[in-house]
Amino acid sequence: MTPPERTVWIVRHGHRADFEDDAWRDNAEQPHDPPLSAEGLAAAIALALDIETAGLEIHHVVSSPFLRALQTAVPVAVRLRLPLLIEAGMSEHLNAEWFEGPPVLHPRRTLEQIFPFIDRTHTSVVEPVFPESLEEHRQRMRICLERLLDRLPGNLILFGHGASVVGAVAALAKVPDGVDCSFCALNRVELRNGRWKLTTKPSAEGQPHRFH
Repeated sequence: MTPPERTVWIVRHGHRADFEDDAWRDNAEQPHDPPLSAEGLAAAIALALDIETAGLEIHHVVSSPFLRALQTAVPVAVRLRLPLLIEAGMSEHLNAEWFEGPPVLHPRRTLEQIFPFIDRTHTSVVEPVFPESLEEHRQRMRICLERLLDRLPGNLILFGHGASVVGAVAALAKVPDGVDCSFCALNRVELRNGRWKLTTKPSAEGQPHRFH
């Protein structure tokens, strides 16, 4: 089969600390920006090793600014020896039912100190605005993908959230279903003959996509 013209891998972050510990938010300075749980960190490391072992051709690593997405992306950036681009457009859906106001995230300067692989030259192609409806979120994802692909040549791997994974796949492949939103699951979207298509095959129930 002829190789795809471009490939975009889209990944949901790993398991969250606040899903493991109900009391985590009680004393958190950024209650809407939890880190990964120990399980999530282990899965992120395993994902990075799988990607390196599979020899996937990836040119850019892009992540939502939320800590859980960054912690999932960092092992991949390290394994691939690529800078990590923080992209606000890949943020969680800023749904007023989930957030009482704009979520307070870890400051950019703090993130750059924690994660030296962050590309300090990248500026986000789109900034989400709170609150946003589902349609506004989908429109944000369409703009984000269009601008990222225009700015960044080659193949991308994008790290985000359940809603942003669905939105990113829909923005490219125009499909509402077939997207794997389990933790650390890989969704592969390929450009062939000028058309994007979701090419990951259905995974076993409860098992995230890898390299089918």
